[in-house]
Amino acid sequence: MNTLIDLLHEIKENFRKGAYLNEASVRAQIVLPVLTKLGWSITDPNQIIPEYPLKSSKRKKGPAPKVDLALFNLSDTNAPQGIIELKRPENTSGDEQIFEYAYHTGATTAVLTNGKSWRFYYLQPGGSYDDRLIRTLEIEEHDLEEMAKALIRYLSFKNFQSGKAIEYAQRDQSQRKNQMRARDAIPHAWDKLVEGDADSRLAKILIQVTSSISGYAPQDEDVMAFILSLRDRDATAFIRPSQTPFARKSTTSNGPQKKRHTSFEKKERRAILGEDNETSRKSIDRSKSGKTLSFTFKGTRHEAKNQIDAYAKIIELMERENPGFLDRLAPELSFPKTKALARSEHELASPEILEKQSVTIQIIDGWWLYTKIGRETKIKNLKIACNVAGIAFGKPDGLMVDF
Repeated sequence: MNTLIDLLHEIKENFRKGAYLNEASVRAQIVLPVLTKLGWSITDPNQIIPEYPLKSSKRKKGPAPKVDLALFNLSDTNAPQGIIELKRPENTSGDEQIFEYAYHTGATTAVLTNGKSWRFYYLQPGGSYDDRLIRTLEIEEHDLEEMAKALIRYLSFKNFQSGKAIEYAQRDQSQRKNQMRARDAIPHAWDKLVEGDADSRLAKILIQVTSSISGYAPQDEDVMAFILSLRDRDATAFIRPSQTPFARKSTTSNGPQKKRHTSFEKKERRAILGEDNETSRKSIDRSKSGKTLSFTFKGTRHEAKNQIDAYAKIIELMERENPGFLDRLAPELSFPKTKALARSEHELASPEILEKQSVTIQIIDGWWLYTKIGRETKIKNLKIACNVAGIAFGKPDGLMVDF
């Protein structure tokens, strides 16, 4: 494993230098060396076939599509058991494509990678992209020893041939679904805790702890007033650690760009997570003009500093409600000449435009929104988002905007 970790260190450093320029680099200088470290013989056609043709495709024009790398179990070489689809370093899309390829090849597992990000899928029938996702690894963010262990777990030649790779994929996918289900239930569990009267367990605990701190037992009505006030807090502010919005520095060939923040800026996040002080409260409610606008999402009213802030917050809320939503929304906001949502800022605008003006904003999990659009276009995109999310636009229990 040490040699694999050393290779990952080298790849990570090369990404920092901008050494990988295209998909061919990803194939020859990242993926194939990684597969070699994982025990594959990249020159053995019984193990790996590059540019594997799809046997059945409904495409009428142009050459039949091909899978970048097809991986075979030596016990059955009639069809690949796993496929790897490669992308250029700045491209983070391709989920729909790899699912199409998997359907035509009959593969059980799939990997989508641009060398920097590795997305592992177990391709059971039915379900969304996110339902089938096992794990995502980011070479610039994950511990490299952890990343090496995951690559061995799902992709080593030994595990692949023994069938353990599929067993691990099934088990980990099931565990991930259970964790997501439990996480989504937390706000509902909280609602149940704050319901009831002063004899509830939560109220009793709060009275006991308050008494130990102050030396006096608080009034029942004061305790219940406090508990009930918590019900009015925004339950969607519950954020998984892996989904906490953050700002990153972005660079182009012309050098570093100015810093761009997510729609939840640093002080806002502190307030959402409970560090409630005068400065953080003001940072949420105050815009440059001193005014705010509001929107209602699933019965809860939210305030925003401006249209862009509201637009971004709504998209973020939908993702938190249904992880994987952005993967489904991105193709719907991809138009002939523009994209409104992408994992890479450079898919939304050229480096020249990005250098001159702020036309994008980074939101949850590294996704980017194009913001140089008018009110009507924002509303149109939000209607599309509601349709994808399965909620009503213009209804109190769905989404209502007041731009």
